[in-house]
Amino acid sequence: MNNLFAHFQQQLLPFMERPICLAYSGGVDSQVLLHLFSRLMSVSPHVNVFACHVNHGLSQYADHWQTFTQEQCHKFNIQYQTQSVHLVKQPRQSVEALARDARYHVLDQITPENAVIVTGHHINDQMETFLLALKRGSGIQGLAAMKADSSFGTGKKRLVRPLLMISRQEIEQYALAHDLEWIEDESNRDHVYDRNFIRHQISPVFTQRWPGIAKNIARTAAHCQEAQSLIDEIAAQDLHLCTTESTDDSPCLRVSALLSLSIVRRKHVIRYFLQQHQVNMPTEQQLFQLLSGLSADSESKLQVKVGNKWLRHYQGVLHLTDRLDDVTDWHYRFAVTALRHAPICIELPDNLGQLQLTLINEPSTCEQIFSVSSQAEQIIINFTPPAEKVLPDYRHKHRALKKIWQELQVAPWLRKRIPFIYVDNEFAVATKHFICQPFLRDKGQLNIKVDWLAQRESG
Repeated sequence: MNNLFAHFQQQLLPFMERPICLAYSGGVDSQVLLHLFSRLMSVSPHVNVFACHVNHGLSQYADHWQTFTQEQCHKFNIQYQTQSVHLVKQPRQSVEALARDARYHVLDQITPENAVIVTGHHINDQMETFLLALKRGSGIQGLAAMKADSSFGTGKKRLVRPLLMISRQEIEQYALAHDLEWIEDESNRDHVYDRNFIRHQISPVFTQRWPGIAKNIARTAAHCQEAQSLIDEIAAQDLHLCTTESTDDSPCLRVSALLSLSIVRRKHVIRYFLQQHQVNMPTEQQLFQLLSGLSADSESKLQVKVGNKWLRHYQGVLHLTDRLDDVTDWHYRFAVTALRHAPICIELPDNLGQLQLTLINEPSTCEQIFSVSSQAEQIIINFTPPAEKVLPDYRHKHRALKKIWQELQVAPWLRKRIPFIYVDNEFAVATKHFICQPFLRDKGQLNIKVDWLAQRESG
């Protein structure tokens, strides 16, 4: 039993000077960790440890478990926090994954930026994770399963699993030897969950036939982690070559650089690029759709959904953007005379920020300013483009707005999100892009400054 404590102490040694948060469910694994931390604090009083219990509300016993974990922390003199979460399951969404994501979100929110989050995962959990990845047909990254030490959440946080090479049997023996109490979650016996099915039906058969299989699988996962690290190194170099700047500040890849790579490297650099921006990995079908479309002529129409984001192709650049809501029907109108009293600040839809219009006396050359007659009655803000041709301030002839956007190299998905300003139903301003010539600044008229504030990065 002392061997387990020595192993635990060795695993935590690099993190002793950092705040440590124990993800504490009250099950046997986390209960053993609680006891180990109590022993660690007796020999290293400077260690800053607290436990956090997340009440998912999924069991009728959830409140009882919360009370139990609080009492146990008090018994072992370890600081305690608890938070409740409300889970709303969507179709085809795993309750396990939903609960895990909610739990990790809480742990990220309550811990300082240099914290270490410690969980009770052990070698049998590693085996189950590997088999689940195998069942899903995962690649090397999935088969790499869990790491003993990995990055977590925001800041410089780490997720540490000090028991990852310890068996469930050893953990239970430790708990019994120290007369520990723990919670038995009834859902762990429900075979409707794939992990439980593997735990109770598959793993015992494998272990009976091959007693060392859990260690062998852990070794295979470690090999996969090394292979993934090598892939990531190559992908990071490729990403550096492919990354380019964008006029709309969205993360971008240069398509010509992508196409210069082999297909395998293209796939990996896209996956690595998405991983850097915390986007869920695309399916093989999504990757195929994207890569086959990159060589298509209609590049400006290529749009592929990946996770909760979109990859959009325009003029040789692949942009990573948010999902964009349709704002066509939105509009706002006010009387011109209202500007004489105070600036008008308008909240734009779909996180597009604010539009502020201010009446000014001495126009500056570096601001977007348009002029209206003192007889003008109404200003309208919307996202509806004019039907007729327009005459921007920089042109000599009228031209269709579509051609203007092409001249200005405005991506198609952004054209629908530019606030248009109309004066008495006459098109006057495309915010941040141009002013129509009839509305150029005039000392004898009302001069109005346009500011687009807190505009979200594309898209």
